[in-house]
Amino acid sequence: MSNFDETSTPAICENCLGKNPYLEMIREVNGAKCKTCTRVFPVFKWAPVKGGRFKRTVICLTCARARNCCQSCMLDLTYGIDLRTRDQLLKLAGSKTMDLLSTPINETSKKYVANNLEKKYLELGESGIESQDEKRQKATEILQKLSETKSNSIKGNGKENDHKNGKRSNDSNGETTGQNDNFKLSNAEILKLTKGLPLNGTLKNKPRNEETKSFFIFGFNEKFPEYLIKEFFADKFNVEVEAVTLNHKGGFGYIYFKSRKISELVSESILKSNGETNPENYYTAPFLLIIDRTPIRVCWGAPPKTSLNHTNAQLYKINSIVKRQMKKFADKDNQATASEKRKTTENNATDTNSNKKKKSKSVPLPPSKKIDYKSLQKDYEI
Repeated sequence: MSNFDETSTPAICENCLGKNPYLEMIREVNGAKCKTCTRVFPVFKWAPVKGGRFKRTVICLTCARARNCCQSCMLDLTYGIDLRTRDQLLKLAGSKTMDLLSTPINETSKKYVANNLEKKYLELGESGIESQDEKRQKATEILQKLSETKSNSIKGNGKENDHKNGKRSNDSNGETTGQNDNFKLSNAEILKLTKGLPLNGTLKNKPRNEETKSFFIFGFNEKFPEYLIKEFFADKFNVEVEAVTLNHKGGFGYIYFKSRKISELVSESILKSNGETNPENYYTAPFLLIIDRTPIRVCWGAPPKTSLNHTNAQLYKINSIVKRQMKKFADKDNQATASEKRKTTENNATDTNSNKKKKSKSVPLPPSKKIDYKSLQKDYEI
């Protein structure tokens, strides 16, 4: 169990906290297991927007300190990038990666390492964390250069696209916004970039290769965490996901299951859960799932055996293609939903008219018996 101090506060980034300066948090002691070390830890819950959906911490404070990440979204607290990219840069800088990232899969070992780290932080206090930051000074410089290069490339791509389209920037600061949506790609380039990515796949047609036991997913944003996918499949389909790999720059990834049989059962369960989000064309297109209010498409798919080694520029282009595919499928779903509503309205109107006609038909009165009244008799006296 993770040690809890009444005065300790969670490590949460500004994006997760929101803009409300008077934020209220609900603290639940021993509320859940840490997603990293599996120890029980105090959970904090809060609503970034009044009346909005609650966010919560998913890892303990010890793991967050070891990774220097947010306890909620698990992105780097300093630069807001995913931990895998950050650790690769740490290796380039000649610095060691975060301690907990190299722990084995065994739960007992995870807890042992986490307990040792917690003791270390309690002994050293803030000075221990500062000394680690000093050791990673080279990595900080690389990350700073990376962030500057990325921002410059975004501006350059936006200006270049505006120049090609004959447009000027309308941003108040004179800078263009967005770099992925204005790419003009030829059909040959699209085919080359999306080779091996089943953007038009389905869940109905099972792959012939029996070794395929994974799903291809796409459409998520750059800050979408992996653990939400695992929780979604565990809660809704009662199945444990073996692994999830997300390429946030490209906007696509893969979900791995333990066996082919499990993956087939999950695909059948997903198809049976067809509802308003997947109209009549859901058999011929990637299935739409809503995970944490994020639309994601899923279909059968396995990563290519040979590594594609996409560059950052290629991944940005793939991301733009993914967004176009998501919009295309959304338009098709809207058209299918509208046609279904039209058919339902017409059927209801037809049923109503037929019922009115049935009611308007006159029904003959039953035959009556002849009745003789005393007042009509000839010898009747008052």
